[in-house]
This record gives sequence, C-alpha cells and structure tokens, in this order.
Amino acid sequence: MDLIDLQIRQALAETRVFLHAFGAKKPKPKIKKFKDGWVINGEFGSPEVDDALEGILKGDKLSLIIADPPYGSIVSNDWDKGVKSNDYIRWTEAMKKWLIKGGSAYVWGGIGKPHDRVFFEYLATVEEKTGMTMRNLITWSKRRAYGKKDDYLFTREECAWLINGEKPKTFHIPLLEKERGYAGYNPDYPAKSKFLRRTNIWTDISELFSGKVHIAQKPEKLAEIMISVHTNPKKDVDDAAIVMDPFAGSGSTAFACRTLGRRFILIERDAGNFKLICDRLAAWKPKTASMEGLSVDECLAFYAGCDVAEFLPEEHPYHDTMQKSSQCLMR
Repeated sequence: MDLIDLQIRQALAETRVFLHAFGAKKPKPKIKKFKDGWVINGEFGSPEVDDALEGILKGDKLSLIIADPPYGSIVSNDWDKGVKSNDYIRWTEAMKKWLIKGGSAYVWGGIGKPHDRVFFEYLATVEEKTGMTMRNLITWSKRRAYGKKDDYLFTREECAWLINGEKPKTFHIPLLEKERGYAGYNPDYPAKSKFLRRTNIWTDISELFSGKVHIAQKPEKLAEIMISVHTNPKKDVDDAAIVMDPFAGSGSTAFACRTLGRRFILIERDAGNFKLICDRLAAWKPKTASMEGLSVDECLAFYAGCDVAEFLPEEHPYHDTMQKSSQCLMR
C-alpha cells in the first residue's frame, strides 16, 4: 500500500511539473512583504512557491530551515490526516534544494501511534533517500504530561537535525543558564564557559499553556535556539541571514527571527493562517527596548559573536557574564 501511495504521489508531482512547464500554471501565490521578511500563501514544494522563492532569493541559498510539518493523525484538523513518511521525504528533498552546503534543517515530528509511526519510518530512511545527514535527534521534554493508567506519562516531541552534507557550516555552541560548577572532566580540555552546554534533551522550555492562536503552536524559544546556533547576527537587517519555515502555522519562527535580528521566509498554505500571520507581524512590537528582564541564556543567544559592550550597558546585571561568555559561542 505504501509503494502504491508513493507511486501515486510521484505521478501527481510529475504531472504538476509537466503542467507547469507547458503553461498550465496555477495563479501566483499571495506574497506579503515586510521590511525583514516575506510570507507566502502556498504549498511548499509546488512550482508556484518555488517560483516565488526564486524571485525572493535570486540564486542565494539558506543556512537554516525550521520545519514543523503535520505529524499525521495527531490532531483532528484535515491538514493532519493522511500524512505518510513519504511526505516527510518529499518535503525534506524540497528543503535540501534551498540549503547551502553545510546548511541545517530542523524537522519536527512525534512518536505517532501504535502501528502508525510516521516519523520513525521517516528517520529510518531519510539519509538513504535524500542524501541529507541526520546529525542529531533532539527531544523536547515538556512540562505537561499525558498518559493512561497502564503506561508511562507522555511529555516529549522529537526534532531531527539534518545537514546538507556531513558537517554544519555554522555552529555556535549553545549554553544553558545553569552554571556547571566545575572546570571540566579532563584537565587537557578545560571548559570554555562556566555555563553548561545544551544537550540533545531540551528540558528548560515550557510549552504554551495559554494564548495559543494555532493548535500546534510552539514557543518561539525553540526556534530562537536553532537560529542563534546556525546564523550570525548582523547590525543591519538588510544583511541578516534568512531563515525559512515551510509550515508556518502561527508564524512563531518569524517572531524568533525578529527577536534575534534575522530575516524570514514563511510559507503557509492555509489562507486563514496566512492572514493570521500577516496580521500578527503587522501588530508586532519588540518585547523590550532594552535587555532588562532577559535571562542569561536569552542574552547569550541574542548576542552570540557580538561585542557585548556595544549593546549591553555596564549597569545591566548580566553585563560581566555576557562580556566573559559571549565569545565562547563562536568557538
């Protein structure tokens, strides 16, 4: 059944390409341009969206893509029905086309249900079928637990970190807010920072318990970590790195980009969500005009590789910590 399904999907994809090549084109997708990014109303991987991306990027490629696609029969919405591992493969191949060598793609997924492990099937074949390298698998350990009386409580979501190549072109070491309390286990390789490094189990980020505008909305902090690790900050937004999110949902990736001074390309096929994203972006205001109220981890993520003294006043409580620690992220 899976083979037949794959053949049908490939035939449909080839038909779309054929019609596109011979002039039977769909209308151009709506594109909303902001000073620091673009929002496209269309289906990722379609010829129409590819044309729109070509027009925006003009031959350039991206260092980072963050994708939170439908998991498959997890929520009751129509867009989450009928998703198979082959869809994930198709989306990953489409992402690879827009990545530089060494560029990273983060792809979210869940463990699925008994006898329907879409994401696990995808992980088992993604390297063979796409040529991408799965560098790591991140587990987001959430706060709220779900479960049955005869099972362990469920608190996790998974995210595959894929690379177009073998090694990431850019990787700024992410640190936690928690201090390590020791110099390191090996005296020949002392720790470069007094803060602990982030592992592939993320336990310090809570899910959204209120104020959600989309059923699958994730906290912006998740994207902020990925963005700060794989892109470099710029003083001028016109020179900033562009991060793409092909399944934009509520637009969280764009807000993470704005917090960190990066640009964005969001792709969202649902017209209602497209309008929601555009309205939210138009109404957005910075959380704070200063660094007051931000944690050490947030400061480190934002100012990785920057001259801290240029941005952070000496009277700020994290100034000394930042001055000593920010360069560690560049190593």
